[in-house]
Amino acid sequence: MDALTIPQGRCLRGSATAPGNYNAGYAGTSWIKCVAVANSTCVLSAASDGSHSPGIIERITIVGSPSVPNSGAVGYQMTDGYNITIRDLSVFNFDTCTKWGPTIAGIAAHVYNLNQGRCRTHYSVVDGFPEVYVYGGRWGMNNAGDFTNSDDFVLFTRTTVVGAGGGPNTVILDGIQLNPGVGGVGCAFKWGGYTGSGGAQQVFKITNSHVEYHTYTGSNAKGFFCSDNTVPTIRALWIDNVDGDNGLTGGLFNFNSATALQEFHMKDTTWNCSGTSIDFSASTSYGEANFFTHNTWCGTVSWAGGSSTSLFLNQNTDIGKLTLSGTWGNLVNSDNMVGGLADTATGNISASGFGQIAWTPVVKFGGSGGSSTGWTYTSSGFAARLPNGGFKLHGEITFSAKAGGAATGSFNVSGSPYLCSTSGVGDPGGGTPMVLLNMSGLVSSVQAQMLSDSTVVLTQYASVGQVVLTDANFTTSSQIQFDVECNKAQ
Repeated sequence: MDALTIPQGRCLRGSATAPGNYNAGYAGTSWIKCVAVANSTCVLSAASDGSHSPGIIERITIVGSPSVPNSGAVGYQMTDGYNITIRDLSVFNFDTCTKWGPTIAGIAAHVYNLNQGRCRTHYSVVDGFPEVYVYGGRWGMNNAGDFTNSDDFVLFTRTTVVGAGGGPNTVILDGIQLNPGVGGVGCAFKWGGYTGSGGAQQVFKITNSHVEYHTYTGSNAKGFFCSDNTVPTIRALWIDNVDGDNGLTGGLFNFNSATALQEFHMKDTTWNCSGTSIDFSASTSYGEANFFTHNTWCGTVSWAGGSSTSLFLNQNTDIGKLTLSGTWGNLVNSDNMVGGLADTATGNISASGFGQIAWTPVVKFGGSGGSSTGWTYTSSGFAARLPNGGFKLHGEITFSAKAGGAATGSFNVSGSPYLCSTSGVGDPGGGTPMVLLNMSGLVSSVQAQMLSDSTVVLTQYASVGQVVLTDANFTTSSQIQFDVECNKAQ
């Protein structure tokens, strides 16, 4: 057939009891073979007559012909309507397999068990339709069954004028297996091509789903979530209980700088170690409360904050390395298990119960900055942020031989990954002495102080009062182990 339009309030139900010659792969379903000519739609649902008779589509398989569909060919399309219900719909071999819109007054589509594959450009397009709910199904085929380099699993767009509350407004994808075979998809979910006006971008949820193979190949924009410069705002994006086999080699977000993501929630997701990488460098897009909790990522996570950005980073495991940077409005970093941590973030920061940052104490003499070590030594240490916004340093240094050189002046230890800001009057912080944990080969009563930069100075009490240590205080058997903290990280 060429095209079939389902009138308002009508139903299309399959009742096949045996397969025909063409649909051997779809036994037990009725099927429609459509001539997928350019810019044509095979099955179209027209506007319904209201909520009293919303319409139903059940047990139908729609297959496109020829084997390589023409540009713009659509398998199933709904342009308007109130609460249409679709069950057990399968759509294969079209340029766009399913399309929701463009719409002006459409209310909701409820879809159960949507299966689609061999979608050349888009698996689904949501064009201004305010509410689309999809529960269950499989998008994509095994092995080489799909086309190479589809643009996306879902394109959210708006090409017409929509009324108040128009969409894309609320879109929920729940319990879907996303598998483009070896073909690859440029962006799993993309917002773009907004040429219409009106409407509001609201909540998008992807839950309880599995991404079996996401490869970011070809010239398509790379990233799991992408946008272009026509999209001004995404109100909220939720990702809950989603896992992937092949990691996110192209990064999680590739939003255009013109797109402001106001709220982001990601929890209970798991991705394997196949080059997993997340880059949240467009920090100014995340303006409100964002949550990244209970996720397992064994690749690297890099997150840059902005002055209006708030982030709760809690109880994530197996992150290879976490990099935090930028000036945050609020950052809560707690109880994360990370292989390494690079933390230069500033702003209103609270941290507790997370992995230590390795640092290597560097011994110099001659005051802050220093000149020459004059000694052969080994050293190790770790740093950790404190809940009050400061940090703690632990260092261990063992001297072994006099190396010569200008080892004169006061002894100091540099290389701290954090800077200590100057404390106010009566405020414990920079300059607060901490008793050494252990020492040998040194005089007694030695203390460690954190200066208002990244330098630790050791002092001792002498007949003339408290003085700094110099190279003369050390021998080839000297060992020091110290803790020092600063209550205000710069």
